[in-house]
Amino acid sequence: MSHNNQRTLIVGAGIIGLSIGWELARSGGRVDLFDAGEAGGGASQVAAGMLAPDAELEFEETELHALNAESRRRWPSFAADLEADTGTDVGLRTEGTFIVADDRDAAEALRRRYRFQQDQGLDVEWWSGDEARARESFLAPGLSAAIWSPRDHQVDNRAVVEALQAGVRKHQGRLHENTPIKAVEPDARRPAVVTAAGERVEGDTVVVAAGAWSRSIDGLDGALPIRPVKG
Repeated sequence: MSHNNQRTLIVGAGIIGLSIGWELARSGGRVDLFDAGEAGGGASQVAAGMLAPDAELEFEETELHALNAESRRRWPSFAADLEADTGTDVGLRTEGTFIVADDRDAAEALRRRYRFQQDQGLDVEWWSGDEARARESFLAPGLSAAIWSPRDHQVDNRAVVEALQAGVRKHQGRLHENTPIKAVEPDARRPAVVTAAGERVEGDTVVVAAGAWSRSIDGLDGALPIRPVKG
C-alpha cells in the first residue's frame, strides 16, 4: 500500500505515535514525529506492558473494552511484523493474566470485579489461592483468591519502543526529539504544527498522539477529556 509520498506530521512519539509513523513510513509515506522529550520516554517507558482489557476492565469503561479487546486481538500479527522488519524481539507473551487478592477485604473487592466481568461476558475464572499457587508457584503463600484471565497478553513495552524507533528510521521517517509542539493548525491551507520555538511545519495530515498531554496543545476543538495520572 502506498501513501503517495504524502507528509504526515505526528505529535507525540510514544508507542502510539511511533506505531502510526512506522506503518506509514514503511508503506511509502513521509513521516515526521515530534516529541517534547525523548521518543518513547513518557508513559511508554514506564508502563507495565499489559495487554489485558479483560483483567483491567473498570466499571466505568465498558464502552472502551471493545476497542481494547480488538487491539489485543491484533497484537500477535503486529508484533510479528515489527520483529520481522527490525529484528528486535518485543517479548510478546500470551499465557494469560492473574488478578490476585492477598486478604479477605481484597478478595471481596475481587469477587465484585469478577461478577462484573461475568456480566460483561468475559472469559475469566475464579480460582482459590491454592489453585492459583498450583499454577504459579511464586505467588505468596497468604494469597486468598485470584481471577484467571486466559486471553490477556503482555509485551515488553520498552523493547516495542526500541523496535518502532528503529523501524521508523529504517524507512526514512524523521524523529524530532526535545521539540515540544505548541499548536496545531488543522484548518490552514495546509495542515501544520507550530513548535514551542515558533517554527511552523506544514504537512498533508496532522496526527495528535501526545497522550495525556494532548489537551495542552492549542488549536484542537474543545477540551479533550484526558489528563495525566500517576500509578
